[in-house]
Amino acid sequence: MPHKMSQRAHLAGSVLLLASMPCVATERGPAAGTFGFDWFRPKSAYCQPISESLLKRFRHCEYRSTGAFGLSDPVYVCRINERSEYMIFETRSACANNLGTMKANGP
Repeated sequence: MPHKMSQRAHLAGSVLLLASMPCVATERGPAAGTFGFDWFRPKSAYCQPISESLLKRFRHCEYRSTGAFGLSDPVYVCRINERSEYMIFETRSACANNLGTMKANGP
């Protein structure tokens, strides 16, 4: 019985560790060198290269293969906090196209 309890504790600890890790490259998050903008701040938003230090600030990333703003570019939506969320694209061109569409359709 104690062996099963230690296995459960180990599993729970592993889950907590994985949940607390920042987004990383591959399917779990965007890679450094991709491009994105903070879409929660539309007036000051601009496409910027995504650095390793910025990647570490993301608390959660969600991949959307269908894109955003009615466009088809796949995107990662990565949240820093309740006031900051980035849309991250594979290329500078996709970033610029989506940023332009967002700004053209905004208030």
